[in-house]
Amino acid sequence: MKPPAWRDYRDHLDADALPVVSATPLRELDTIRLNLLCVHLLQQGRRHADRDGLMFAYCRAELAAGREPTAKAAAAAGGMTYDGGRKALTRYRRAQVPRQHDGGSAPKTIRNVHVMLHGAFADPSVGICFHATRRPTPARGVYGDAGP
Repeated sequence: MKPPAWRDYRDHLDADALPVVSATPLRELDTIRLNLLCVHLLQQGRRHADRDGLMFAYCRAELAAGREPTAKAAAAAGGMTYDGGRKALTRYRRAQVPRQHDGGSAPKTIRNVHVMLHGAFADPSVGICFHATRRPTPARGVYGDAGP
């Protein structure tokens, strides 16, 4: 697995999945609980800061005060790099404003969490995998024996 994919999976695990399911033992995770995780993420799962919204609010405040916002100050307001602030200012000048977030995660984020969890459960080192059943079953090795 390439490092960016690993980093993205780790970010989804830390920010989206673990805060909700960390109290549940791994062997007790079933389809129903994972579906409840998806519903929770859709309704109130957004955990990442809206950095673009913070930079946009800073730029609007600066323009309202009669000052021209700088890329360095916009980046500092959003906790981004200078290049991120510069690109944000370019977007705002083109009238591309950030969209408002309602508190729930985007469907793409939920799909990414699903893919990450599916890969984790299919990994023999985890010890369980999901099939068409509602209950997790012990993972099978190459020769049909139980996994680690």
